[in-house]
Amino acid sequence: MKKLFLFFIYGMLLTNFIWGDPGSVYDISDFKRGTTENNEIIRGLFNGKKVYFFDGFRFETYKEGDPGLAKLNEEELNFIWKDLRPTKPEPTEPEPEEPEPEEPEPTEPTESTEPEPEEPDPTDPTITNPDINKRYSIIGYSQGGLRALGYITRKGIEQKYGSVDNIDAVITISGINQGLPLLEGDLIGLKQRIFRPVNILYNGIISVMKCPILFILLIIFIPEEAITFISDILPSEWDHYVAAAWDSPDHEKWEQLHDMAPESEYIKKYVADVATYTYKMQSGRKFILEWRKGRLWTGYVPVYKYYEFKTPVPNFNSEVPIGFIAGTNSKTLSMLVDDEREIKNYMDKVANVFCAAQAIHFVKSALIFGHIIGSPAMASNAFKAKVLMKDFESELNTLKRSKENDGLVALNAQYYPETMYDKYAKVDRVVLRNPVLHDSKIGYTEVPENHKMIGEIPDAFKEARAMIDRAERIRLDQGKR
Repeated sequence: MKKLFLFFIYGMLLTNFIWGDPGSVYDISDFKRGTTENNEIIRGLFNGKKVYFFDGFRFETYKEGDPGLAKLNEEELNFIWKDLRPTKPEPTEPEPEEPEPEEPEPTEPTESTEPEPEEPDPTDPTITNPDINKRYSIIGYSQGGLRALGYITRKGIEQKYGSVDNIDAVITISGINQGLPLLEGDLIGLKQRIFRPVNILYNGIISVMKCPILFILLIIFIPEEAITFISDILPSEWDHYVAAAWDSPDHEKWEQLHDMAPESEYIKKYVADVATYTYKMQSGRKFILEWRKGRLWTGYVPVYKYYEFKTPVPNFNSEVPIGFIAGTNSKTLSMLVDDEREIKNYMDKVANVFCAAQAIHFVKSALIFGHIIGSPAMASNAFKAKVLMKDFESELNTLKRSKENDGLVALNAQYYPETMYDKYAKVDRVVLRNPVLHDSKIGYTEVPENHKMIGEIPDAFKEARAMIDRAERIRLDQGKR
């Protein structure tokens, strides 16, 4: 039963990744994430603009052995390179002509001539072609935002794909730009954090089972809709993923999941490394009494502590204009159901059952046999389970590592600030040196939607279109256009 609870919570969190195809990149004129109406609106926003869309991670179709983010970047570089190259025209058969009379062959030998050189193949990647320098922008959603930042780093390193000068803007929408805090400590870290709510729910159910009447009521309170809800939010491969996290998955087999963890090797190499500043500071004094050189010595000595301050150090090109669009609707349940009130009402009913179990075990604790059968511990377990069901969103925020999030990604992971204040040195540390397209006062442009909806409705894309217009003016000033 405990494993079942682990499946539920783990799957509910990770299934929020299922919107998108792994490593998919396409022209935004082919946008297809939302409803038909919204898709048409979003496509229309970018008429006349060359924009590539980097889609998010698809949990449901990802499988063991799929490529990591570095490999996906390589595929994206190749896709855009080929897309910008003109296609070689298909040869057309000439129309048949009437035969002309044959001329007599000359009797004297003619001078030999060199064969005319063939025209270069415009699809040959070794040949410089003006179309390769066609200007474009990139919009990355969710994991696609992280890959978009890695893309401009890779493009700057691997010169066979040209420079980054023809990229007008990189814009991320609810991007996991500093990694996914949910995966802090990798999959094993997530498993360890999930243990707490799992144990609370498991122990709470056991306390209810000790009261047969209440256990029957708990079963009655589980409507068919709730069962459907659970089956819907758990993707088809959920057991496979839980097993992977449980068994310390090998990095090569689950490379893409490891790459999304904060401070992963992929992030440090292709997106942003970490600079650590260490300070030795006096935290107080302590009184000592000791024998020194034949006499008793007393006095105060300083006590020191070591403090660390970390800042990200972006590796991506600092001239490309960057825009961060962040989602701020932190209600995870709003991504899973149309009306989250139904689920909350169900949780409230279950919380009442736990409350009743707490009362029954509390009464038993007043009797001698109650202590013998463990009623005090059962009452405590029922109380903790009741609190968890009443405040389930807060528990999810703990797993997401921040109460400010978009239902999945912590807000501070969706952007890189221009500066970070070092409270120990009392100075501002410069982080982002790129021209910014978002609200520079807060470090991002806010769209009050959850992680799922922000990638399907026009609101964020309207902001992205305005950012691209600003980026073109910036690139013009830089002399890149």
